[in-house]
Amino acid sequence: MKLEDETVWIAYHDSSKMVAIADDFEKFINGCKSKKIGHISTIEERKARLIANGHGDKLSENMLRGWQEEIDKYSKLVQEEVVI
Repeated sequence: MKLEDETVWIAYHDSSKMVAIADDFEKFINGCKSKKIGHISTIEERKARLIANGHGDKLSENMLRGWQEEIDKYSKLVQEEVVI
């Protein structure tokens, strides 16, 4: 966001390219969409889905660790309303 004109920009880290995405911060926030965080599938549910989809042979300890990390991460998230 440039404070001079309140425009919100996306700046690409790998080039000098910048793209304006909103005229001001309020319009930017109003244009953001966020889905409610719903049920976070358990490891058992994920295993069952993997097997049901015919990929049970791909189940590994590494996959289980990744699933647990994801469950731990997303179970701690709290969604809050942005008030301007």
